[in-house]
Amino acid sequence: MNLLRAIAGAVAICVLASPQPAHAQISPNAVWSCEFTNSPTDCGLYLEAAASTRATLVGPGRDGPTAVQLTTQPGDINIAGSGSNERADLVLARSSTYCNQGQDEWWAHSLMFPPGYVPPPVASVWNWGALFDFHNSSPGGGQPNFMVYATPTGLELHMAGGANTVNRPSDPGYYSIAIGPITKNVWYDFVYHVKWSSGSDGLFQAWLNGRQVMNYSGPNLYVSQSCYLKIANYHTALGVPVSVAHSRVVMAHTQADVQIGSGGTPPPTVPVPNVVGQTQAAATSALTSAGLTAGTVTQQSSTTVASGNVISESPAAGTSVASASAVNLVVSSGAPPPTQVAVPNVVGQTQASATSALTSAGLTAGTVTQQSSTTVASGNVISESPAAGTSVASASAVNLVVSSGATPPPPPPPPPVVTKNPVYDFSGSGKSDILWRNSSTGQNVLWLMNGATVASAPALPTVANLNWIIAGAGDFNGDGKADILWHNQSTGQSQIWFMNGGTLSSAADTYTVSDTHWAIVGVGDFDGDGKADILWRNKSTGQNAIWFMNGGSIKSTANITTVTDQNWTVAGVGDFSGDGKADILWHDTVTGQNQVWLMNGGTVASSAAILTVSDLNWHVVGVGDFDGDGRVDILLRNGSTGQNAIWFMNGATIVSSTNIQSVTDLNWKIVSVGDYNGDGQADILWRNGSTGQNAIFFMNGGTVASTLYPPSQPVAGWSVALH
Repeated sequence: MNLLRAIAGAVAICVLASPQPAHAQISPNAVWSCEFTNSPTDCGLYLEAAASTRATLVGPGRDGPTAVQLTTQPGDINIAGSGSNERADLVLARSSTYCNQGQDEWWAHSLMFPPGYVPPPVASVWNWGALFDFHNSSPGGGQPNFMVYATPTGLELHMAGGANTVNRPSDPGYYSIAIGPITKNVWYDFVYHVKWSSGSDGLFQAWLNGRQVMNYSGPNLYVSQSCYLKIANYHTALGVPVSVAHSRVVMAHTQADVQIGSGGTPPPTVPVPNVVGQTQAAATSALTSAGLTAGTVTQQSSTTVASGNVISESPAAGTSVASASAVNLVVSSGAPPPTQVAVPNVVGQTQASATSALTSAGLTAGTVTQQSSTTVASGNVISESPAAGTSVASASAVNLVVSSGATPPPPPPPPPVVTKNPVYDFSGSGKSDILWRNSSTGQNVLWLMNGATVASAPALPTVANLNWIIAGAGDFNGDGKADILWHNQSTGQSQIWFMNGGTLSSAADTYTVSDTHWAIVGVGDFDGDGKADILWRNKSTGQNAIWFMNGGSIKSTANITTVTDQNWTVAGVGDFSGDGKADILWHDTVTGQNQVWLMNGGTVASSAAILTVSDLNWHVVGVGDFDGDGRVDILLRNGSTGQNAIWFMNGATIVSSTNIQSVTDLNWKIVSVGDYNGDGQADILWRNGSTGQNAIFFMNGGTVASTLYPPSQPVAGWSVALH
């Protein structure tokens, strides 16, 4: 769009009139000034507009009783070379006393957008509005030397330098500064220091409400030309009336003689809004709405203010500051990392002494479990967890096992090392299905099950790149059907296949985690929204995190407690408490210790140690709700003897345990847990790694109600992909 400004005919050169009688705000040393005291065309100005009514006096002015309001009406076009654009300008004729080669000047003026002002809207063409400019003296037009300029995104200062003719922002010699959004009904006080030159010694500095917004060095006059002042309302045709108010225009040779506040009223101020406690984005929006800007943002840890929220602001809320001033924010980066302390040795002490010792060390006594002992006196500590000497966060709980005397203890159930989701129902039938992957060819096959019968066996797309592994499955989009989570162990990419029975409906890439120390260790609905989420663990640092999912999108993330001891592994994910949210089962592969984290979304609501099993031949091979009480239980197998057992759980408490049928042929492995007959109780899927045979234990609580055999699947390369 052509921004060329022209005047209708040559502009006369004249001598500036003396300054008007000044209010207290105007210095008597001013070379020229105008406060529009008597009429819009005071001070030697003339009007370029469709009618004299387009310039009216309004009140109050910036520091006096009146200001001039310039208004365009629809159709005010073809005025003084405006073409199809609308114009209502006041012009100060060319003069030898200003805007000439080598002259050094100070200017000030005040500008207001009335409440009904219509800013240039975003459109298919570039909309704009000139508000105050020094126009070049060429009768043929050309880009103004300097402009205050309204755009759809806010105010800008524009400078055209040297001998370049500039018609649009992409032309050479064009310089612009964005100075912020347009705020209505507030005075904008501009001060300029300019040395006019068509050479490199030119200077143009600008201040808005006391804050410097421009510092330009270089040409600011066209070669062999001077310039003249326009107090403007000139814009692309918008089809509606547009008004702008101007007040207090001053020119002098020193800053002191134009500076607002040099003997009159102080510049307009606005109160700083209270943004403490708001998010950084909300605080920035509130400051912008108040006519201010967000300044420096400093991160600071806090135990009382949520991460990302404002801790404090400077200047403080309620302070009166100049419009467009910057307000600095201190934003919470979350709680600082806890202080680490060593767990004291309290084994052998009385429970009261042990509790006192833990308190003195900055720790707390956690769960106290009674256990009979023939070697430790009743009431004394048998063991502690974490063990003595372990470095833990200050205020952590240390769980104690206290002797109840010589009564022999009940036999311990075996230890857990858990799987991911127990029910892989891809068809929405309420019965688990079986997903196969060939580790040699990358083929994938889904068995849609009805009990032990394969109702159908559709082939899924082959993924020949064996760096891609099936990392889990769950209902990521909430349609009642399981979807497949893939992870590339080489690149850190992840992808979800959204399934409709045996059909791949669509696929979505999630965020790539290039640090390959991070591994997916579980899938479960941690926030209870009916959609599966993803649990990550860093195998190097011990950090743990949850991605809260909405289909293929990560709606939020949460870092949970770091467990630096890599002997602790995530043994399983399931709802141990029955609150509809997934919890986490941990297992120490060296000590046999076990612990359940009861989760509330991304927060560890509580944690509790469960039975330690020192016989490391026992492994957790699955979690599932075997008794149908809405809480997952733990399935264990002895890799040496072939024994099998179930721990029936209520939260982090073992309610009871039972041994189920032993399978001494160790070629048979438990490969998955799911509800294959749809009776609301978990069943057990077996596979013979030697023969390729498959079998299902249909369970009724801790009893094997029946055993049925699905078809065999060749051993070579094929394995059940979901455990």
